[in-house]
Amino acid sequence: MESATPAGSVVGAGSGGRAADSTVSPLDDGYRNAAEFLRARLRISIGEARRRLALAPDVLPQTGMAGQQIPARREVLADALASALVPSRSATIISTALDTVRQLTDEDTITRMEHALTTTAMESDPDFVAKMTKRWTDVIDQDGAEPSEEVLRQLQGAFLRRRRRHGLHHLEIFATAEQYETLTTAMNTATNPRLTTGTKPTDDKPTGPDLDRRSRAQKLLNGLVGACALAMTTGKLPSNGGLRPQLTVTIDHRDLFEQLTHNSRPSNHSNTGTHGDHGNTRAALN
Repeated sequence: MESATPAGSVVGAGSGGRAADSTVSPLDDGYRNAAEFLRARLRISIGEARRRLALAPDVLPQTGMAGQQIPARREVLADALASALVPSRSATIISTALDTVRQLTDEDTITRMEHALTTTAMESDPDFVAKMTKRWTDVIDQDGAEPSEEVLRQLQGAFLRRRRRHGLHHLEIFATAEQYETLTTAMNTATNPRLTTGTKPTDDKPTGPDLDRRSRAQKLLNGLVGACALAMTTGKLPSNGGLRPQLTVTIDHRDLFEQLTHNSRPSNHSNTGTHGDHGNTRAALN
């Protein structure tokens, strides 16, 4: 016969009349935080456990400092979630979106947004709910948060992608407003409709304008390449173009044969060479 004490101890009567007392505190469950507790008890991932804990303050009633009951922040969403009409993941998507626009609009708009998205979540899956929340956010905050100068410096740049399609190289540029104006000014020089190319004259046909079949994208690329080619003719760009310096040395085949056969007899047939730290070193056979 067993009996459980209020403290949680279980007392069992043995054959010798001795009682075994085992007391375990419910607060000492061996888990470091609530997320690990939910993961173990509900058999969910740690990310899912943290998501549910982050959603709890918005959809569950709270207890105030004086012991009073505080209703959930999102009452409409909380009622739908408690009635199992809205999936938990959809509730997280809606709650996150409402927090995003909280400082950007008035309370009436937020209430209408909560009602509309909750109704959408009752009738569709979380993926569609995410699309609708983005539409609401874009309408309320059309310009979005203005990035700082540090963020712009981190995002800008020219990226040489390795992916090729039909033998064409892929380049991607993220530029500031000033850099964009410079690039577009150079590229638009090739889109001028007054710039026409004439056909080569023949004995029977007169010279006339040639039909330009290039697309606008092709013209922009030609304008940028042309501007770069013109800059290279100014002589103000580095001559090596960022490539590592290369050294070319020549050596007579007789000298090379003697070095390979460990013959130190000098040869008079050597051509141009360069002297290194260890003597006369020559490359490329004549």
